[in-house]
Amino acid sequence: MRGSTRFDRVLFLLNQKNEQWEKSKTFGRVVNVSSVEFYNAANAGLRVEMQFEIYRRLYKNAEKVIYDGSVYSIIRTRKTKNDKLLLICEFLVVDQELLNEVM
Repeated sequence: MRGSTRFDRVLFLLNQKNEQWEKSKTFGRVVNVSSVEFYNAANAGLRVEMQFEIYRRLYKNAEKVIYDGSVYSIIRTRKTKNDKLLLICEFLVVDQELLNEVM
């Protein structure tokens, strides 16, 4: 995984509970999408646009991630080394209503 090794990006993890979105702020890092990950997702009809690495204990089965004003759906996760988790994400159409509700 290339890119910065510092967890210096602000991410908001979203979970929907009782028709309300719960937001938790965390720090992570952006990880480049590998060609293998990209093509595996494409074969499943998905489009991997971003990957974020966070500490596993902070995940809490989030459904979406807000990063830099955009909303991403978490397609799947993968454990990495040292108690970290990779969030493999697909870009959603900018959902201004969701952004207004949670931000």
